[in-house]
Amino acid sequence: MTSRERIRSAINGESIDRKPAVVWSASPGHRCDVVISALDTLEQAIETHPDQVVIVEIYGPFGRSTRRGVNLTKILSGDPSAGGEALKRVKDEVRGDITEALQRGAHGVFYRLDGAYPSANTPMEYGGHYLEMDRELLEAAADADFNLIYVEGEEDIYLDFVADLPAHAITWSSRHVEIPVRSARAMARGLVALDNPEADIFFARSQDEIDRLLSRSEAAPG
Repeated sequence: MTSRERIRSAINGESIDRKPAVVWSASPGHRCDVVISALDTLEQAIETHPDQVVIVEIYGPFGRSTRRGVNLTKILSGDPSAGGEALKRVKDEVRGDITEALQRGAHGVFYRLDGAYPSANTPMEYGGHYLEMDRELLEAAADADFNLIYVEGEEDIYLDFVADLPAHAITWSSRHVEIPVRSARAMARGLVALDNPEADIFFARSQDEIDRLLSRSEAAPG
């Protein structure tokens, strides 16, 4: 199967020759099915990896603002009107990047969802300010071939809040957040992507780890 066929069949619950594999890299090995590209290098990624699924890394509104040193939650708490305007501006930026990525040929987005953990926001703050905005932005990419949510956070994440957001698959840092695959799958709208033999899609930060997961999977009985 080609990478695109493998991803599509996995999404549709159809028979596949092996589990799809994603390494967090713009230059993955040939056994990986997905390339995670920056927006400004998208055309190069598509040209260099014509047989793989190319998705563009996109920060959601909270994460994009935090990277600029802006605490949207604090602004919203102190001045709801100014905070609302700031949040709308950054949401429009994110939507613009999603639209541009898809228009330029990306097969989907790698949506970095930040803010859904206690040290960033309370459940009420995340749910009240950001959850539906993340949903709206992911809906803007709903017609893409493959959208993958990465839930940021090195502590307890609000997976029960975000698991049903519209995307083909969801992942998080399994090094820091321990959630059983079975529990996550029961909540998730899409597939579960992790560095775990039980995951629907293998997802790792290194090619070596992907190779180990694929080798173990191929060696397993049945």
